[in-house]
Amino acid sequence: GGANDEGLFLHISRPPKEEDPVKDLYDEFEAVAIELDIPLTIKQKKVNISAATVAWEHEQFAKRKLIAGTLSARRAPLTSPGFSSLADRGARAVNATSVVRAVRLVAETLVRHMYGHSGRQLDTFAQGTSRQVRLEHIEQSLKVLTSTPRAVPYHLSAPPSTKPLTPRPLSAGGSAGDDSTGALLLAALRQVLAEYSTEAIVMPFKLDPRSAFTPYQFHSITTAQLEVYQSASIMFDIYVVVGIAAHLGLLFLGLALATRGWPDTLALFTSKPLKKSKSG
Repeated sequence: GGANDEGLFLHISRPPKEEDPVKDLYDEFEAVAIELDIPLTIKQKKVNISAATVAWEHEQFAKRKLIAGTLSARRAPLTSPGFSSLADRGARAVNATSVVRAVRLVAETLVRHMYGHSGRQLDTFAQGTSRQVRLEHIEQSLKVLTSTPRAVPYHLSAPPSTKPLTPRPLSAGGSAGDDSTGALLLAALRQVLAEYSTEAIVMPFKLDPRSAFTPYQFHSITTAQLEVYQSASIMFDIYVVVGIAAHLGLLFLGLALATRGWPDTLALFTSKPLKKSKSG
């Protein structure tokens, strides 16, 4: 999540030892946070390996003894069933400006750590430079990510392309989740890659859950069509039954009068059944 009034919290599973290389990374996070005026607190929580669910995303890696951490604006995790992420809450519930600050914090820290510039104030992604974190890119990313919760292959649905890009504002056109929105985000990512590489090509791929390398199943948005029909009330059925009974009664009465005459027809309704007598 983006930074809030309390700042950011870097949640880890175990404190690093002095000789661990990851300790330098944590120290770099704190140093860059001070430079960017972002309150940052490193919180440690031991992982319960036997637990069916985890409180933070990095705990899944910690169970496999992999070093990981979760950067969040929350001091404590949400309790089940209130687990949620940016993809669940929607783009409007996220402060894009705060996300920009968090992205800049992570990017600046990783650049210094990976390229061996720890302790140096590089300000690689400073505002006003070509490498600044662009607010419109973050806003478009949030729209795409929140359009289809946790369905990664369906976020971006643009065909491969090697044609030159025609830049246009990301805020122009496209609603959250449609093809134009994904295409705009892909164009923005490809545009940035083209600035720092010789070639940038979009190559789509399909994650096959049957493969040993992708043991996860992704689902697209479930769509269904609801059809509602307005039927006649029960009184309509009653009127039909009464009408049919009256029609059959009149038809029977007419045929009886025509064949038997009035006295015999009347006798059908008035005569009493004869009593049987016993013979001695």
